[in-house]
Amino acid sequence: MSWVTDAINDGISNILGGAAASMLSELIENSNAVVSNTSTKLSMTPDSGIMNLMKNINENVAMPIAAVMLTYIMTYELITMITEKNHGNEVGTWVLFKWIFKTAVLVMLCKHSWEIANAFFETGGWIATKANTVIGSKIVNPSVSAPTENEIKEWLVATYDVGQLLKIMLIAFIDWLITLISGVLCQVVVVVRLIEIAIYVSCASIPAASFGNRDWKSIGENYTKGLAGIGMQSFFIMVALGMYAVMVGSTVVIASGSNVIKGLEDLILYGIAMTIVIWNSKKIAFAIVDAH
Repeated sequence: MSWVTDAINDGISNILGGAAASMLSELIENSNAVVSNTSTKLSMTPDSGIMNLMKNINENVAMPIAAVMLTYIMTYELITMITEKNHGNEVGTWVLFKWIFKTAVLVMLCKHSWEIANAFFETGGWIATKANTVIGSKIVNPSVSAPTENEIKEWLVATYDVGQLLKIMLIAFIDWLITLISGVLCQVVVVVRLIEIAIYVSCASIPAASFGNRDWKSIGENYTKGLAGIGMQSFFIMVALGMYAVMVGSTVVIASGSNVIKGLEDLILYGIAMTIVIWNSKKIAFAIVDAH
């Protein structure tokens, strides 16, 4: 009856080995998809229709608000400049010239606030595009770096018993599931960033009007820091993706004598760590530029 037991054991081994090999092959493809899809979308800007809508909102809604705000701020600034010099007794023509110059600069700043804000995000997209060319070379090519699904199956069945194959299949399934979830969460972060870009530029002229007075300029300063933070967020996401691509490339190649279980466990940790870093990339960027 031993041949019956052996046949059953071989059948179970083939089933488990085939399932594990299939998940391992898909794991490589899914890991590549997470890196390539996220980096590609990160280098994109919001749809031109959306950006045109936000530009119209800035010009027709935010700009009048900025004009009222600028009028109030510069009137207050003129009164302050006159009264702070011995209650107006030591006012010279240079004070009026200074006020006219500041007002003219702020008017130009408000007028071109859309272009200035958009430049921050275009710079972030440029950084992501440049980084993508580097990261693309780190993506694992299954046709070159890893054996085929049948080769993986044959090696697994020949190397491991039923219990170990079951463990490998379960860990591979967990890894496969985490990779899918990580891909979705990364896409969510990128899409949220695109929406934030559109919202930021839709009101660009309002913070620009606040630079004329020391009591109000913190609004414009924090807005500018926010622009820099969202622009830099793309850089930190690309760094996380690059590290993930390198770590995946060092563990996904299945070869005789390699520790498959240890490699799969490492991939689980890498996927979770990459997702956490990307999810917190905005906090990291804002902390560096001191934005609130």
